[in-house]
Amino acid sequence: MAIHRRHAVPFLCALLLLLSGCATFDQRAGFSDVRTAVEERSSKHVVWNLGTELDAEAAEDVRRLLAGPLTADAAIQVALLNNRELQATYAELGVAQADVVQAGLLTNPVFDGAIFFPIAGGPGKADLSVAMSFLDVLYRPLRRRVATARFEEAKLQVTSAVLDFAAMVRAAFYRHQANEQRLELLETIVQALTVSAEVTERLYAAGNVTDLDRARERALLEEEKVQLKAAEVAVGESRSRLNTLMGLWGEETAWHMERRLPEVPAEALPVEGLERHALAQSLDLASARQRLVVGGEQLGVSRAMLLIPESSLGAGAEREEGEWKVGPTIEVPIPLLNQGQGRLGRAAVEFRRAEQAYYAEGVRVRSIARLVKARVQGAEGPRTLLAGHHAAASGAHRA
Repeated sequence: MAIHRRHAVPFLCALLLLLSGCATFDQRAGFSDVRTAVEERSSKHVVWNLGTELDAEAAEDVRRLLAGPLTADAAIQVALLNNRELQATYAELGVAQADVVQAGLLTNPVFDGAIFFPIAGGPGKADLSVAMSFLDVLYRPLRRRVATARFEEAKLQVTSAVLDFAAMVRAAFYRHQANEQRLELLETIVQALTVSAEVTERLYAAGNVTDLDRARERALLEEEKVQLKAAEVAVGESRSRLNTLMGLWGEETAWHMERRLPEVPAEALPVEGLERHALAQSLDLASARQRLVVGGEQLGVSRAMLLIPESSLGAGAEREEGEWKVGPTIEVPIPLLNQGQGRLGRAAVEFRRAEQAYYAEGVRVRSIARLVKARVQGAEGPRTLLAGHHAAASGAHRA
């Protein structure tokens, strides 16, 4: 189909807009995948606080969870909804999405103009040109593949960060609960020793206790008081740490919890196939695998752009002595001094490093799985012995 000359410029502009596409930036892109992965692995929901109605609902959920006795699951949910550092982590998704959008955009055409006036007088000369990198259109899909691969890696990293954070909150909750239980035990011990010391003082006054026994009783009481003070400090520190993880301050820190740790589960944890399961579920390994994909895509782009990384095609116009002359222009670099060896070499090294890091991560995951299995199996003996003691005590009580 022939295109009239006066319609050529509008047609070219429309074609460039079509190639660029309706590129829009949505910083929430990818967060739904992160939310789904977190819910599947932890049964907890996450919200990206961006000033919407969902954020108000999340704040109400936090207040509701803090109103009742705080459990480990409730503490994790509060932290996932309320921790600001975790909210900042979600920005990595927006950055990666912005890179995807930018990789899909074409470079802007460059307009160049010059006017020359003869010193001796006479008509001037005008040179006008507009050019655009035509290879940019060919390299655009390659750039998008690299950016998209990095976006997928960002989603895996953010998901892993959320789950690691949830595990950190759980550990901090049980640590604080253990400190509370130890404090309760020491308070009971100090109360008992205080009564014992008072009785000893009365017996000493009656002459029935020696100076050594009296001093020993007082020393034991003072030692336990020191332990009690250290336990109070530990409770304050662990509570402050848990408040920090949950993002709480002011009146929000007045929550309460059960002071005793839950009972040891009667059923042993399953450890069969643990190593295989860890390899299949490890987000760190999946992230390392995605980095390998990114390295491969980047290596492909570097090879494609090896000799001619950029080139411009356009049109120029020249007016001289009242007459206009129009023609095409092209700019192609001559690869004599720089043939892109360093760029290609770096991409190859990055790919090799990602490959070795992927294998190293697999070895690390396997090693951790074996270590966890050994610890679980090693704890089976004491757990079985404890269960036997409980059963014997229960039988004696019934008898």
